[in-house]
Amino acid sequence: MSHLRGELYISKLENVVNIQDARDADLKLKHNLESLIMQWSFEMDGSGNEKNQMDVLDSLQPCSNLNKLCIQLYGGPEFPRWIGDALFSKMVDLRLIDCRKCTSLPCLGQLPSLKQLRIQGMVGVKKVGAEFYGETRVSAGKFFPSLESLHFNSMLEWEHWEDWSSSTESLFPCLHKLTIEDCPKLIMKLPTYLPSLTKLSVLFCPKLESPLSRLPLLKELRVGKCNEAVLSSGNDLTSLTKLTISRISGLIKLHEGFVQFLQGLRVLEVSGCEELEYLWEDGFGSENSLSLEIRDCDQLVSLGCNLQSLEISGCDKLERLPNGWQSLTCLEELEIRNCPKLASFPDVGFPPMLRNLILDNCEGLKCLPDGMMLKMRNDSTDSNNLCLLEKLVIYRCPPLICFPKGQLPTTLKSLSILYCENLKSLPEGMMHCNSIATTSTMDMCALEYLNLHMCPSLIGFPRGRLPITLKELSISNCEKLESLPEGIMHYDSTYAAALQDLEIRKCPSLTSFPRGKFPSTLERLDIGGCEHLESISEEMFHSTNNSLQSLILGRYPNLKTLPDCLNTLTNLRIADFENLELLLPQIKKLTRLTNLSIWNCCENIKTPLSQWGLARLTSLKDLSIRGMFPDATSFSDDPHSILFPTTLTSLTLSEFQNLESLASLSLQTLTSLEQLVIESCPKLRSILPREGLLPDTLSRLYVESCPHLTQRYSKEEGDDWPKIAHIPCVKINKF
Repeated sequence: MSHLRGELYISKLENVVNIQDARDADLKLKHNLESLIMQWSFEMDGSGNEKNQMDVLDSLQPCSNLNKLCIQLYGGPEFPRWIGDALFSKMVDLRLIDCRKCTSLPCLGQLPSLKQLRIQGMVGVKKVGAEFYGETRVSAGKFFPSLESLHFNSMLEWEHWEDWSSSTESLFPCLHKLTIEDCPKLIMKLPTYLPSLTKLSVLFCPKLESPLSRLPLLKELRVGKCNEAVLSSGNDLTSLTKLTISRISGLIKLHEGFVQFLQGLRVLEVSGCEELEYLWEDGFGSENSLSLEIRDCDQLVSLGCNLQSLEISGCDKLERLPNGWQSLTCLEELEIRNCPKLASFPDVGFPPMLRNLILDNCEGLKCLPDGMMLKMRNDSTDSNNLCLLEKLVIYRCPPLICFPKGQLPTTLKSLSILYCENLKSLPEGMMHCNSIATTSTMDMCALEYLNLHMCPSLIGFPRGRLPITLKELSISNCEKLESLPEGIMHYDSTYAAALQDLEIRKCPSLTSFPRGKFPSTLERLDIGGCEHLESISEEMFHSTNNSLQSLILGRYPNLKTLPDCLNTLTNLRIADFENLELLLPQIKKLTRLTNLSIWNCCENIKTPLSQWGLARLTSLKDLSIRGMFPDATSFSDDPHSILFPTTLTSLTLSEFQNLESLASLSLQTLTSLEQLVIESCPKLRSILPREGLLPDTLSRLYVESCPHLTQRYSKEEGDDWPKIAHIPCVKINKF
């Protein structure tokens, strides 16, 4: 095969017994090979005839045009001389993986074009030195002249890295990324001068004690499961912008000799340092703001000052944030996650620039800080108590019962409260009271997004109306909520809310809407799982309402029919609906629909699909029907009926338990169809129309949990696979 080109992968090389077979392969003459992978079996684990393996590898020397080489699980004690030969002038990527019997690395420093080098699992190597670099200088005296990425991994016996950079600055001149991982016996220091290095990772090297030095361009440093002595000095680390520290034993604080060189640091991530008490003494002198993420540091009691972003996670013993946290004058984002003993905040207010606050899974948090609320004095805010929060998320904080008294910050735009099972009341100051609805007070709350989910103890909203700025309101799984807030409906011309998205789901105690009409700005309405909620009616919508585009209804028994004024709908989704039969006359009038989904509405359906009038919906593109007609074997008895409009681009049919054929759908007439999905139709035997052809436009076919179809259309095995093989994307799954 002298014209073999591209990549060649040879495995199970232990089966080559006759060395002449390897010679006859004549890889030297395969001039078009670009990538070569040679692998012995994992079962061999470096064992077997060592002499045979050496001879085989030596005889498989490739042509010098090769640019990628990987040797894996080679069991010889040394590498043949051709590996690393400067004649391989095009070699860019080289990997030596799990060659366990080799006691030294091959001479690779003379490969002029090598950019990526990975050495992994070489457990017999104790020293890396002269044999690795090369005994003669090339490329104007440079070793590894083009190497950009060097990765050592799982070198379990490696102890010493000989450093030639003290005598020459020509070692690794272009190296940008260096990773040393899982080298538990490595003691001697790394090369002292790596002039181009920008990213360094040292992981699972517990005996490495020498500090880092002379890395003038280093941007990112990651140190994990190492001795804290590695971080004892930071000589020439002034370019460092990101530092990640994890599981450093004995680290109580960052050493002053290390911190003083971190003037450019922007991101600091610390995790699993169980003895860390504070980050540094006497503050942090950088003029730049800093993003800080802390996880699983149980003893931490103090933070730095120039923080822009702070994440505290998994600190099991953290009970209270430090009183001096107001001194974090640059802090804009704060996330506190999985800190079960955090019970309270300092009495002082928030850091002055804090914009985003996320509290997640703080099981001990009983109250929020008073400083987050604006105190009212003669209908005006207290200028001495200023909070600039824009986003507040409270998630899984079960002890939280109520908010502090006062007015929400005038800057707050997004408020989400989720899985707070004991929360009984919302902040009084979020509502506008009619008695004091002056222009100044109505403009105070700027809330645009409000999400309440899984708050089963919440009974109602405070008195008054929702802010006129509110655009999205989502209320779900609030079992005891008895009333909706004023403000989601208009009943006078002086108060016009801007609500665009309203979602009310699984609130079984709700019985009615407030008086008035839905805002004319409403674009999406989603109501589901509210068994006792009164039906929406035409009187609730403005006669000139042209904004409503999406209507989602589910498990809404009081709704008997759709209001006739909703002719602007483009998206309609109906699920778990007992009264679908009554809605069908309205659905076929919605000629602007582009998306229609009807799921699990099998009760009381007597009108066959052929009489639904869906073919009239000439704008419809996406149709999904699921869990309908449990006894039907076909969609229509009329072979010439047209059930769907030709505009359909996507059709999904799911959970038709007795459906046997799709012939009545006349799929060949759907000349715009691009995607067809069929799921959970256990008796369906064919997807092809009578003519035996699907539309030429079909590019995606997905079939799942349809055993007969799986057998019939499986790739290359099914009898009818040739009939669908032309479709670009076909996925047929058994489950």
